[in-house]
Amino acid sequence: MTGVHPLLGLLIGLGLVAVLVLLLRWTYGRGRSLVARRPHTGNPDEYGLLVSDGVMRPVTRAAIMAYEHDQGLPLTGEASEALLKRLLLGVSLTADAPAAAARKVATVRAAQIVRKVQELLAKLGYQPGQVDGRLGEDTLRAVREFELDKGLAPKGRISAEVFMRLTDAAAPAGKSASTR
Repeated sequence: MTGVHPLLGLLIGLGLVAVLVLLLRWTYGRGRSLVARRPHTGNPDEYGLLVSDGVMRPVTRAAIMAYEHDQGLPLTGEASEALLKRLLLGVSLTADAPAAAARKVATVRAAQIVRKVQELLAKLGYQPGQVDGRLGEDTLRAVREFELDKGLAPKGRISAEVFMRLTDAAAPAGKSASTR
């Protein structure tokens, strides 16, 4: 009888893996990027056009930060397991999310994105305040002004769309930014 138990454990493990594979195939077979998918409200492309090639580019981090901002989460710009669960399960904290949490830059990578946005805003004359990687009132105001000037809804948050438009606007004439 003791020989049956390891075999039974193996079969259960294989069964769980098969269920996980089927779930992933179902999710990805729908033809949508999980990162770009809207949580429950808003426009399907409000986080920006993303390339799903598995590479964490700055524009991908900016899209994640926009989602985190909208959900009242600290800004990480990281595709974590917790974030993936939130996206897949549709859990939303927007109603009770404190505004301060949505502006807290929680990782070095998120601070690098904020700093880059501040540099680009300053280069374009928007006066984002100190270029320090912190998301202060001056930076938020400068982002809103940039959004208005580009015909975007003034959300005052860093998103893939804002990041791409800033990068393109700051690029030398005749060149489009290729390393996003």
